[in-house]
Amino acid sequence: MVYISGLSYLEAGKASITVAIEPVAAILPAFILLGEKLAPVQYVGVIFVLAAVIILRFPNKQ
Repeated sequence: MVYISGLSYLEAGKASITVAIEPVAAILPAFILLGEKLAPVQYVGVIFVLAAVIILRFPNKQ
């Protein structure tokens, strides 16, 4: 509930990228705790999603 209400404070573009963190939030615990195996494309996807969310944390310099 707090997550969804927090998204209302973001611009639509930033919110859509932030929502992409949900699959990563499911994959990482499964990988760490359950020993799930990830395909190479999944590793790349996790890196891209995390990079996009990190980039959004920096203010726009325009």
